[in-house]
Amino acid sequence: MNSDINKASHNYIGYIENNPVCFFSVLHFPHPKVKNFKKGHRLVVLPDYQGLGIGHKFSSEIAQMYLDKGFRFIITSSTKSLFTQRKNDKNWIITRKSRVGSGSGSGSLHNKANKDNFSVNKITYGYEYLGNNNSN
Repeated sequence: MNSDINKASHNYIGYIENNPVCFFSVLHFPHPKVKNFKKGHRLVVLPDYQGLGIGHKFSSEIAQMYLDKGFRFIITSSTKSLFTQRKNDKNWIITRKSRVGSGSGSGSLHNKANKDNFSVNKITYGYEYLGNNNSN
């Protein structure tokens, strides 16, 4: 996990009373068989607004926008609160719960001081947005 935002991403900022409170970036997701995937790339909610469900609601609205345009929408996250919100939301399905990988190819960490921040050390969840028009 780092602060790099892909240059090809589409970026969205959520405001409350003209104050930015969240950020979400979306990328096209290349897939060998499915050509219409979009993927949430980075979701950030400012600390004063965390725990209110803003990230879940904001990313759901953006996902619905892409669904309305004919795309499938997926996202991966290690955030437990997002997992709780999405498992109770019929508009999202959990597609995966696991660890992402084994780290660097050599098996060594390049920055051992921050080893707990690497996604390889966290349980991650994969989600797909089904939309608010589904009948589940």
